Amino acid sequence: MTYLFNLKDREKNFDYVLTLINIVVSLTIGSIVALSDEKIFFFITPLHIIFLIFSIYLLKNDKIHLFQYVYSASTFIFYALLTIILPPERNIWIFIYPIIATFFSKYELGLILSLLIMVLLGIDISFKYRIVSLDVIPPKLSLRLHILLAYIFVLIIVFIRSLRVSTYINFLERIYPVDLETGALSRYQLEREIEQAISLLKRYDFPFLYIAIGIEELRKLNPHKVQKVLAELVSGIKSIIRDSDFIARYNRNLFIIQLANTSSEKAQPVIERINKYLEKFSKEYSIKVNIAVTDLEKDDTVDTLIEKLLRKLRE
Repeated sequence: MTYLFNLKDREKNFDYVLTLINIVVSLTIGSIVALSDEKIFFFITPLHIIFLIFSIYLLKNDKIHLFQYVYSASTFIFYALLTIILPPERNIWIFIYPIIATFFSKYELGLILSLLIMVLLGIDISFKYRIVSLDVIPPKLSLRLHILLAYIFVLIIVFIRSLRVSTYINFLERIYPVDLETGALSRYQLEREIEQAISLLKRYDFPFLYIAIGIEELRKLNPHKVQKVLAELVSGIKSIIRDSDFIARYNRNLFIIQLANTSSEKAQPVIERINKYLEKFSKEYSIKVNIAVTDLEKDDTVDTLIEKLLRKLRE
């Protein structure tokens, strides 16, 4: 779990630094442009800075995907307006390409590749600016088209890089034994534990009891508090059950408890304590909590067991 947390923290810290650098550079460039007879940038620059500050707020509240959209869109629009409004002097834009690439690509490999592509595109633009026929496309328009093409390459790099990182993190979270938000076992680990329990039941008649906890109306909660509330639920359940038992998170609002070497009849005292805790938890946060209990049977599979619990929750 430590490695995955470190990966996320490293990504987040890099985003913080990159956004702060973006604010400083954008403010500098926007001010210079605004003071050089392009008065519209007295409005555009502060608006862009506001969006960047808002993206920091999103990052602080762990809204990573929304942060990426706001950050990328605001930066892209700001530099696109520079492209449209400023005279397309090729020497200026060759040096601005690496700046744009730096703001859009955050991991080392993506940054190096984007810088290389931007430099090559800059050289290519300079070359074509000299040889494009004036009878076909005006040189200024030709240069602007090439600059916009460069933006497309940058966005492709960003998309591939973001997809690679998010896919990697999602894969680790899916196969990781612990749910990072709540501290419960993960769905992947739950399925492995159920398979092992079925094997023990068939071979040694070792009984298992499963309790499903379905949480409704999570939308009533402040989005920033949902993780804290669910983590509190998991912590409370852990204080009731034995160390040999566990609670796992099956999906966003469904948790499953496994009680080993017990049946629904023998586990009544534990079930009552869990019910009392859930009633108190439900009243405290004004959310609805349902509970379902079932014994593991020899002909059960992971899918049939989960289906039984879901059916009982709906009843």
